[in-house]
Amino acid sequence: MEDILALIEGFMKRVFKESMGVDIPTPFPRLTYKEAMERYGSDKPDTRYAMEITDIGQEVKNCGFGVFTGALENGGKVAAITAKKAFSVLTRKEVDKLTEFVRGIGAKGLAWARIGEDGTIASSFAKFMTEDEMAAILERADAKAGDVVEFDFAEVLDKDGNFYNINYRSAQPIIHYTTKPGQQTYHARFTFYGFRYIRINEWCEDIRPENFAALVMHTDMERTGYFSCGNSKINKLYENAIWSNRDNFLDIPTDCPQRDERLGWTGDTQIFAGAAAYLADIRSFMHKWLGDARDSQQGFDGAYCDVIPRVFTGNNGNAAWGDACLIVPNKLYEMYGDTEILREHFDSMEYYMQYLEQFGLEGPNTAYGDWLNYDVTDKRYIAVAYYAYDAALMKKFCEILGKPERAEYYAELRERIVSHFRCRYIENGDLTIKTQTAYLLALAFDLVPAEDRQAYIDRLEKKIIDNDYTLSTGFVGTGILNQTLEKLGLHSLCYSLLLQTRDPSWLYSVRQGATTVWERWNSYTLERGFGDVGMNSFNHYAYGAVAEWLYSGMCGIKPDTEMPGWEHFFLAPTPDMRSDDELPEGQKRINMARAA
Repeated sequence: MEDILALIEGFMKRVFKESMGVDIPTPFPRLTYKEAMERYGSDKPDTRYAMEITDIGQEVKNCGFGVFTGALENGGKVAAITAKKAFSVLTRKEVDKLTEFVRGIGAKGLAWARIGEDGTIASSFAKFMTEDEMAAILERADAKAGDVVEFDFAEVLDKDGNFYNINYRSAQPIIHYTTKPGQQTYHARFTFYGFRYIRINEWCEDIRPENFAALVMHTDMERTGYFSCGNSKINKLYENAIWSNRDNFLDIPTDCPQRDERLGWTGDTQIFAGAAAYLADIRSFMHKWLGDARDSQQGFDGAYCDVIPRVFTGNNGNAAWGDACLIVPNKLYEMYGDTEILREHFDSMEYYMQYLEQFGLEGPNTAYGDWLNYDVTDKRYIAVAYYAYDAALMKKFCEILGKPERAEYYAELRERIVSHFRCRYIENGDLTIKTQTAYLLALAFDLVPAEDRQAYIDRLEKKIIDNDYTLSTGFVGTGILNQTLEKLGLHSLCYSLLLQTRDPSWLYSVRQGATTVWERWNSYTLERGFGDVGMNSFNHYAYGAVAEWLYSGMCGIKPDTEMPGWEHFFLAPTPDMRSDDELPEGQKRINMARAA
């Protein structure tokens, strides 16, 4: 038995050391069954809380409380449990529940005493005790005030400066710690918190800022990108994108780090992947996640789950979400020249394309559409567009991997999808769906006739200008917004959208003091206050996808997709050359930008 325990201890010690840098002492503390029952009244005690049973028979054997003396005279036992600071918050009903608890470990009843912060004593039996007897009981039980630490976390404060974390939903962002004697350091080892503010509810001494430190947790990725420009708000937006990236790339690319979710939503991941690849070396991180993606297909006919790793049996193969597992490998190929991931992941991607065949030319499922948009785009339109993009990517991958027959198959499939798209969504030389996102997808994925392309570009430009240089896109449209406008030659429009400060815009959250990227354009507005608490994260990287354009567009640092992995690249900055007539009211030109 000792050999087995030593083996387990050695394994755990190594895991903690290599994964967390924590050197845990061995051998581990051990309790026999007899010791556990005597000290805690349970063979499975929770030793995080100092709730030991203490024998106080000697202290009460001569007291005037007949319940105690009678128990001793009949061969029984009188014991105490110290519940640190509990009675400052427990109701009478909760005390009754504790009475039931002690009966469950063999006690006949529960008498209680409470010590206030000022040292005063309230008790159900103190009137039967002398002062010396009461003091002896409390000393024996090690009962004293001020030995619990509790604080909780929030992302934001309300307009009156009050703590606000109801948007965490059912998550309980609380640390409750019972101190032990002497100086000590505590940090959570089995959870993490997404926060900007800490509220101290209980503390054992004077509160000093130097007693606290925030530990940033994220996957170890080498930072590779740096950017700054002559506009402080844009610099702050960029910094916010970095922080949301770091806060959410922790083993998997999560949507948010704070509420009762923290899931690997695929749509968010593919939308931000281009920006993330400029900010840091994400290759190994995404290789691991794409392995999780392959696991998620098993038993679901090839459909990628919308959340990876899979935690739902539903939520499969939705447009812009399931497609992430083709889009992310493409980003890895373009940014790192990574053909390894294409080979490793190819069968999985073909499995997904086989799954999509059951829907004819209609594309993936349509659960989300242009998520959190201001101008609704038909969900099926988005699905058909993404299906065409999927086929184009598969053709590209087949050509790279030397699979000419499969490349020909996917080229023909894309032609059929595009033809279906045009029959369904183009009438009289224009789209039947006329949102910003609709035009962006049609142009980004090359779905409109080449001879009419400029007319579609002109219509997209007009839609944005007529909207007073304000975007109306959700996750899908925003993920490709400035990147597509750049490729279309609408450089001035990129700057006018970037520098917009009204809702909805990238700088609206910055204007409200944001330190990370928000989930919604209107997570908080001056007019309406906080958004729907059911889904309102203040740390969601998706809209930070514009950071990709800061590098590739504004500063013009672009990989050559024909010679990927920066073997050959382009330097083609597009400075802010807007004329006075093109400048929206209140905007000034950005006169300097640098990136590396």
